[in-house]
Amino acid sequence: MDIITFPTKAARLAYVREKLGSSKAWALRALCVIHEGQTSQEQTCERTTELNGVGFTAFDAEILTSLAKQVARHNANPVYPTPLSEKQMALLFKRIPKYAQQVLDRTTLAATLVTA
Repeated sequence: MDIITFPTKAARLAYVREKLGSSKAWALRALCVIHEGQTSQEQTCERTTELNGVGFTAFDAEILTSLAKQVARHNANPVYPTPLSEKQMALLFKRIPKYAQQVLDRTTLAATLVTA
């Protein structure tokens, strides 16, 4: 594993955004971690109910929570070769980069992603 250093926080954020929009491993892991950061009520009802700066936006909550649950089911019992279809991955690549700051704020996720 190579260690990457960044001259600024903005450069690090840009790198994470790029990885979330192009790397399947990064996007799937980030999806699950952001979902885990939501309250249990938000996870259950698939809606954003608290303005706490954690989890999905109201616009993304329903679809990304659904995808996160699908990935969790796949991880528990991989029936298909991949957890999401190509169309679902395209949607994830489009929407997950906006959560790059949350990814960086969760240092355990950043460490996990760098090793992936």
